[in-house]
Amino acid sequence: MRQLAVSTCTTVEELALFIQSLPSNSILGGVSAADGMVMLYTADATTLCVSDVPLRDRLAAQVAVDVILQQVSGMPGAVEPLRNVEEQFEEDYGARAGWLSPPLTILSRIYKKTMNAMPQSSLPDHGKRHFLQSTGDHDDLSASGLTLKQIKAIENLIDRLFLLSKPRTVHGGLEDAGTD
Repeated sequence: MRQLAVSTCTTVEELALFIQSLPSNSILGGVSAADGMVMLYTADATTLCVSDVPLRDRLAAQVAVDVILQQVSGMPGAVEPLRNVEEQFEEDYGARAGWLSPPLTILSRIYKKTMNAMPQSSLPDHGKRHFLQSTGDHDDLSASGLTLKQIKAIENLIDRLFLLSKPRTVHGGLEDAGTD
């Protein structure tokens, strides 16, 4: 039985690779793990009946996949594959890896293209945040449980969100962003 630990840092690409590595008849389930994570697992549908993967586990898997797919929910071209993934979880027989693999592969490509197209430069007036650090020592990455690559990715996301939250100028004036 293969497993994938899912957190808010798990990417669509990681999920797609996990699903692609599974036998197509595997049913996806999930159980709570430490630190608010969900451990996705699979059960071989040829040796098990769907009732062997409890409804609670199937729902946990659905929630974990939904959390990951929020990363692509607003991206162009993602609506149809997202709908396809949602449909896989609606039935009583559980989501099978073979059914999830095609739409997740498409969503992974959309994710990679969009993330690669975004600027990587830092904003001059935006200082780097060291999130999830309970101590004053920002050099100790092990305290957050994240790798340097994960921290850089999140800091880049924060920079992009900061850019989106700033009012835009149009011909020297402020553009109405629809806020009060």
